[in-house]
Amino acid sequence: MNDTKVCIFSLGCKTNQYESSCLATAFFEKGYDVYSHLTKADIYVINTCAVTNEAERKSRQAIQRARSMNKNAKIIVIGCAPQADLKNFINKDVDYIKGSYGKINLLDQLEETGVAIENEPIIYEELPKPFIFEKTRALLKIQDGCDNYCSYCVIPYVRGKSRSRLIKNIIEEAKYFENFFSEIVITGINIAAFGKDSNESIHDLVDELSKLKARFRFGSIYVEMINDELLSKLQKFDNFCPHFHLSLQSGSDSILKDMNRKYLTSDYKNAVNLIKKYFPNAGLTTDIIVGYPTESKENFIETINFVKEIKFSDIHIFKFSPKKGTKAALLTSLPKEIVNKRMQIMKEIKSQLIVDFLIANIGSTQEVIFEKNEDNLKVGYSRNYLKIYSNTNQEKANVICHKIYKDGLIGEVC
Repeated sequence: MNDTKVCIFSLGCKTNQYESSCLATAFFEKGYDVYSHLTKADIYVINTCAVTNEAERKSRQAIQRARSMNKNAKIIVIGCAPQADLKNFINKDVDYIKGSYGKINLLDQLEETGVAIENEPIIYEELPKPFIFEKTRALLKIQDGCDNYCSYCVIPYVRGKSRSRLIKNIIEEAKYFENFFSEIVITGINIAAFGKDSNESIHDLVDELSKLKARFRFGSIYVEMINDELLSKLQKFDNFCPHFHLSLQSGSDSILKDMNRKYLTSDYKNAVNLIKKYFPNAGLTTDIIVGYPTESKENFIETINFVKEIKFSDIHIFKFSPKKGTKAALLTSLPKEIVNKRMQIMKEIKSQLIVDFLIANIGSTQEVIFEKNEDNLKVGYSRNYLKIYSNTNQEKANVICHKIYKDGLIGEVC
């Protein structure tokens, strides 16, 4: 053991969080004292995000905060942001810069300074098992990279081509997680592409996941992944959580075409109807980009109507963010006042949809894994991703939901 404190601070997506936890294990096994939150440390590893300009700003802000905590610390920046735009980090009080690739090599490069952007790997890069910082739900990465090249998205340029992890390695890690977690979240950059490069399939994977004691749910998925074969399998599994985060971005076909998305609203609606056929009470969440440069008033109204028709249980709303190197960055952005107004309208719709989903689940019985205490109540999530409050000492229970409470439902253990 040594007395060196290392802070591995992660921004952005679940994939970043997973990779930061894996790096934490590598440092811990070498005797370092490891932290996941910004605190005074000897070494800071800032795992950045580049999906929006705001994410990049927060990444740079984290560097400033780290330096203010220890002016003599070594600050290392890794991840998508320097891979996307290196100049934003050179000479910005940073000692060493790596990109998205070869993160596992970092431990052997602690004495290095300057820049070391590595080449894109051909196959999936295995990392050490994630460090167990907390014991609520595990993130299990099954895939990296993306081949879709949506017009607004920088991720294919900074994460590379889709690369799938081998099922045997996924399941080995999943069984390890069962010692610590009651739920596993399957994550990746584009889960729908899993297996296309490895002669395996998502169907093979879920067959193996169904044998676990822990329940499992998917992170963000695409329309192309939804079909009768997969859903009929999942319906038979006792440990599957029917919560689908089905990426949409726009409810206008013309905007979807401009975005280079690979589906129409009719395809999306068919996927939703198929989900509801097998899982009538599924949680259905999505992402919406407001203010894409070619989005007219009519296009926005189309999105509003489509969102209301689908009846999402929640929506993640983003303002369009022009990312350097993407096709959409060359377009003229809409006036800020128009985008802000549309954001406000969409936020109001989101709030109503959340309430509608909560009301629809009053009287239902939900299996809840409790994660924390709040107001002398246990708080956790159901399989369909409802936030549930209950007065109980149990860690896992079936709860009859009585009424809306705060941002979820409150009920009694049955």
